[in-house]
Amino acid sequence: MIVKFNSFSRDLEQYSKFSIFLFHGSNEGKVIECKDSVLKFSRIQKREREVINIYSNEMKKEDFLTLTSQLKEQNIFGFMTILNIYLSNERNNQELIQLIVDIKKSHNEDVVVVIRSNQLPTRSKLRKIFETQDSLILVPCYEDDDFEKNEFIKDFFLKEGLSLPSEQINVISKRLSSQRLEVKNELEKIAIIVKNNPQQDSENLYKNILGS
Repeated sequence: MIVKFNSFSRDLEQYSKFSIFLFHGSNEGKVIECKDSVLKFSRIQKREREVINIYSNEMKKEDFLTLTSQLKEQNIFGFMTILNIYLSNERNNQELIQLIVDIKKSHNEDVVVVIRSNQLPTRSKLRKIFETQDSLILVPCYEDDDFEKNEFIKDFFLKEGLSLPSEQINVISKRLSSQRLEVKNELEKIAIIVKNNPQQDSENLYKNILGS
């Protein structure tokens, strides 16, 4: 099932009943946000959990079989298992698909799978499975458009206790890339400078920071 990034971010609890997620795309910042959002599900927050990080380029075919066998068994401590899979290539695509199929069949609500990936091609078998099955969640994470970037900047500064007029937000937005991770890094730098200069006129300060 394809879910838009904004819909997923806005209605997290609506998707908390699902257990297998694929976040892919060129915007790494969005991918990371989605991955972190899964951990905010109330059903996960309430539980002790074991997080297993897997890097696909380090996995062999037999490793997937071993992992499947382990996940079929209940955690001896009663913990929920969060499986973070970092997909750098589709070399073991078939084994990963089989792992997903086996987890689905087990109906084990104590296992949550989160797959992170760069942009997957339309011909990708893994992508097609997520797009066509209603029990799987696929969130494409593309570059921010102007509206998304402006909203992200505004929300970031509000969380930092800083209020900017829309004109300054627009200026900042135009100077930054459409990659959310890069935007966030730059905003953090700006916030530090502004907080360290509380007496300086905000409009002139932002102009100096942006070199205008």
